[in-house]
Amino acid sequence: MTYAELIASALRLGSGLSQLLPRGATLVVFSPNSLLFPTVLFGSIAAGIIVSGASPSFTASELQYQLEDSGASIIVSAWELRAVAQEAAKAAGWRDGRIYLLPGVGGERETAGAGFKDYSELIGQDGFSPRSEEHTSELQSPRLSR
Repeated sequence: MTYAELIASALRLGSGLSQLLPRGATLVVFSPNSLLFPTVLFGSIAAGIIVSGASPSFTASELQYQLEDSGASIIVSAWELRAVAQEAAKAAGWRDGRIYLLPGVGGERETAGAGFKDYSELIGQDGFSPRSEEHTSELQSPRLSR
């Protein structure tokens, strides 16, 4: 993936995320490193979404804690970690449809049953401009603004 391809794919994801989530919402990324990881990270940032990275070695109870503590709205999960993501989401009281699956290492794209959506559903249109920073003071830590 070239830098130009990364920017283009991140902005398309940002476009889709900005239609789904309000600025300042939190998204949990539950995945090992992959080519799509930076796309999710930069696309979320472009949409004004807070990214909370979860270790792919987390158990369901550890991921549940992160979902609850971060106030996450959705999970973007590696296909291989879908069972852990689903168990954590159910334990956190989430309804189905808030887990988006990245393609698997072998290219798997099936959503593996109820409760999952394909990552491609988050992709928006070309021509997206990152959300402005007009309200960044709301997002800054009091310790950092001194």
